[in-house]
Amino acid sequence: NEDGTITITDYTGADETVVVPSEIDGKRVISIKRFFKLSVKRVIIQEGITEIKEDAFTGGGMYSPVIETVSLPSSLKIIGDCAFKRCYKLYDINLPNGLIRIGQDAFYSCYSLEKLIVPDSVIEIGTHAFDRNFIAPFPIYANPNSYTKIYARNNKITFSCINHSNIIDD
Repeated sequence: NEDGTITITDYTGADETVVVPSEIDGKRVISIKRFFKLSVKRVIIQEGITEIKEDAFTGGGMYSPVIETVSLPSSLKIIGDCAFKRCYKLYDINLPNGLIRIGQDAFYSCYSLEKLIVPDSVIEIGTHAFDRNFIAPFPIYANPNSYTKIYARNNKITFSCINHSNIIDD
Protein backbone atom coordinates (compact mmCIF):
# COMPACT_ATOMS: atom_id res chain seq x y z
CA ASN A 1 0.00 0.00 0.00
CA GLU A 2 1.13 3.58 -0.60
CA ASP A 3 1.12 4.31 3.13
CA GLY A 4 3.71 1.59 3.83
CA THR A 5 1.22 -0.96 5.17
CA ILE A 6 0.45 -4.34 3.62
CA THR A 7 -2.73 -5.93 2.29
CA ILE A 8 -2.38 -9.68 1.84
CA THR A 9 -3.52 -10.66 -1.64
CA ASP A 10 -2.69 -14.38 -1.79
CA TYR A 11 -1.49 -17.44 0.08
CA THR A 12 0.70 -19.89 -1.81
CA GLY A 13 1.48 -22.46 0.89
CA ALA A 14 -0.11 -25.86 1.48
CA ASP A 15 -0.56 -25.85 5.27
CA GLU A 16 -3.88 -26.85 6.85
CA THR A 17 -3.42 -24.28 9.63
CA VAL A 18 -2.33 -20.79 8.66
CA VAL A 19 -1.45 -17.87 10.90
CA VAL A 20 -1.93 -14.56 9.09
CA PRO A 21 0.81 -12.32 10.51
CA SER A 22 0.33 -8.75 11.63
CA GLU A 23 3.72 -7.78 10.23
CA ILE A 24 5.75 -8.81 7.18
CA ASP A 25 9.32 -7.54 6.65
CA GLY A 26 8.79 -4.84 9.26
CA LYS A 27 5.61 -3.54 7.60
CA ARG A 28 2.22 -3.63 9.29
CA VAL A 29 -0.42 -5.91 7.75
CA ILE A 30 -3.80 -4.16 7.91
CA SER A 31 -6.08 -6.21 5.68
CA ILE A 32 -6.68 -9.41 3.75
CA LYS A 33 -7.90 -9.05 0.18
CA ARG A 34 -7.66 -12.58 -1.17
CA PHE A 35 -6.76 -15.70 0.74
CA PHE A 36 -8.18 -18.60 -1.16
CA LYS A 37 -6.46 -21.96 -0.87
CA LEU A 38 -8.22 -25.32 -0.93
CA SER A 39 -5.89 -26.92 1.64
CA VAL A 40 -6.49 -24.44 4.51
CA LYS A 41 -8.77 -25.72 7.29
CA ARG A 42 -7.91 -23.33 10.11
CA VAL A 43 -7.08 -19.61 9.88
CA ILE A 44 -5.70 -17.57 12.77
CA ILE A 45 -5.55 -13.84 12.06
CA GLN A 46 -3.17 -11.94 14.32
CA GLU A 47 -3.84 -8.71 16.19
CA GLY A 48 -3.47 -5.50 14.21
CA ILE A 49 -5.38 -6.57 11.12
CA THR A 50 -8.47 -4.38 10.82
CA GLU A 51 -10.26 -5.55 7.67
CA ILE A 52 -11.16 -8.67 5.76
CA LYS A 53 -11.96 -7.32 2.33
CA GLU A 54 -14.63 -8.32 -0.19
CA ASP A 55 -14.42 -11.96 -1.39
CA ALA A 56 -11.33 -12.66 0.75
CA PHE A 57 -12.17 -16.30 1.50
CA THR A 58 -14.99 -16.84 -1.01
CA GLY A 59 -15.21 -20.03 -3.00
CA GLY A 60 -17.76 -21.94 -4.97
CA GLY A 61 -18.53 -25.16 -6.78
CA MET A 62 -15.57 -27.51 -6.99
CA TYR A 63 -13.37 -24.67 -5.72
CA SER A 64 -14.99 -24.40 -2.33
CA PRO A 65 -12.66 -23.68 0.57
CA VAL A 66 -12.42 -26.31 3.29
CA ILE A 67 -11.99 -23.74 6.05
CA GLU A 68 -13.54 -25.03 9.25
CA THR A 69 -12.45 -22.51 11.88
CA VAL A 70 -11.37 -18.88 11.85
CA SER A 71 -9.95 -16.95 14.79
CA LEU A 72 -10.36 -13.21 14.35
CA PRO A 73 -8.37 -10.52 16.22
CA SER A 74 -9.95 -7.94 18.49
CA SER A 75 -8.51 -5.29 16.14
CA LEU A 76 -10.85 -6.37 13.30
CA LYS A 77 -13.38 -3.67 12.37
CA ILE A 78 -14.79 -4.79 8.99
CA ILE A 79 -15.80 -8.07 7.40
CA GLY A 80 -16.38 -7.16 3.76
CA ASP A 81 -19.07 -8.24 1.31
CA CYS A 82 -18.95 -11.96 0.48
CA ALA A 83 -15.87 -12.38 2.73
CA PHE A 84 -16.73 -15.98 3.70
CA LYS A 85 -19.36 -16.70 1.07
CA ARG A 86 -19.63 -20.40 0.21
CA CYS A 87 -17.29 -21.53 2.97
CA TYR A 88 -19.53 -24.55 3.31
CA LYS A 89 -17.47 -26.27 6.03
CA LEU A 90 -16.97 -23.22 8.27
CA TYR A 91 -18.47 -24.14 11.64
CA ASP A 92 -16.59 -21.93 14.09
CA ILE A 93 -15.78 -18.23 13.89
CA ASN A 94 -15.57 -15.66 16.66
CA LEU A 95 -16.74 -12.15 15.92
CA PRO A 96 -14.64 -9.81 18.08
CA ASN A 97 -15.86 -6.95 20.23
CA GLY A 98 -15.04 -3.83 18.24
CA LEU A 99 -16.27 -5.24 14.93
CA ILE A 100 -18.36 -2.52 13.26
CA ARG A 101 -19.51 -3.87 9.89
CA ILE A 102 -20.53 -7.24 8.46
CA GLY A 103 -20.89 -6.93 4.70
CA GLN A 104 -23.55 -8.14 2.30
CA ASP A 105 -23.49 -11.93 1.79
CA ALA A 106 -20.56 -12.14 4.23
CA PHE A 107 -21.54 -15.63 5.47
CA TYR A 108 -23.84 -16.61 2.61
CA SER A 109 -24.13 -20.40 2.21
CA CYS A 110 -22.03 -21.16 5.29
CA TYR A 111 -24.11 -24.29 5.89
CA SER A 112 -22.04 -25.63 8.79
CA LEU A 113 -22.45 -22.52 10.98
CA GLU A 114 -25.10 -23.31 13.56
CA LYS A 115 -25.11 -19.98 15.35
CA LEU A 116 -23.19 -16.74 15.44
CA ILE A 117 -22.71 -14.37 18.34
CA VAL A 118 -22.68 -10.78 17.12
CA PRO A 119 -21.06 -8.16 19.40
CA ASP A 120 -22.82 -4.94 20.37
CA SER A 121 -20.23 -2.92 18.45
CA VAL A 122 -21.74 -4.03 15.09
CA ILE A 123 -23.79 -1.15 13.68
CA GLU A 124 -24.10 -2.30 10.07
CA ILE A 125 -25.02 -5.67 8.59
CA GLY A 126 -25.43 -6.06 4.83
CA THR A 127 -28.32 -7.81 3.12
CA HIS A 128 -28.26 -11.61 3.07
CA ALA A 129 -25.22 -11.62 5.38
CA PHE A 130 -26.39 -14.84 7.05
CA ASP A 131 -28.48 -16.50 4.31
CA ARG A 132 -27.93 -20.17 3.55
CA ASN A 133 -29.47 -20.43 0.06
CA PHE A 134 -32.88 -22.14 0.38
CA ILE A 135 -32.24 -23.11 4.01
CA ALA A 136 -33.28 -20.91 6.92
CA PRO A 137 -30.49 -18.57 8.07
CA PHE A 138 -28.60 -19.78 11.13
CA PRO A 139 -29.66 -18.14 14.39
CA ILE A 140 -27.77 -15.10 15.57
CA TYR A 141 -27.17 -14.19 19.18
CA ALA A 142 -26.73 -10.69 20.55
CA ASN A 143 -27.80 -8.42 23.36
CA PRO A 144 -31.45 -7.32 23.40
CA ASN A 145 -30.72 -3.63 22.80
CA SER A 146 -28.29 -4.16 19.92
CA TYR A 147 -28.58 -3.25 16.24
CA THR A 148 -28.39 -6.98 15.50
CA LYS A 149 -31.80 -7.58 17.08
CA ILE A 150 -33.39 -5.03 14.73
CA TYR A 151 -31.58 -6.57 11.76
CA ALA A 152 -32.76 -10.07 12.73
CA ARG A 153 -36.38 -8.96 13.08
CA ASN A 154 -36.33 -7.09 9.76
CA ASN A 155 -34.81 -10.08 7.95
CA LYS A 156 -36.82 -12.84 9.66
CA ILE A 157 -33.77 -14.43 11.26
CA THR A 158 -34.00 -16.35 14.52
CA PHE A 159 -32.61 -14.11 17.24
CA SER A 160 -31.63 -15.11 20.77
CA CYS A 161 -30.44 -12.87 23.55
CA ILE A 162 -27.09 -13.25 25.29
CA ASN A 163 -25.88 -11.63 28.49
CA HIS A 164 -29.40 -11.30 29.76
CA SER A 165 -30.29 -12.42 33.29
CA ASN A 166 -33.12 -14.69 32.08
CA ILE A 167 -31.14 -16.37 29.29
CA ILE A 168 -28.95 -19.43 29.71
CA ASP A 169 -26.73 -20.20 26.72
CA ASP A 170 -25.36 -23.74 26.67
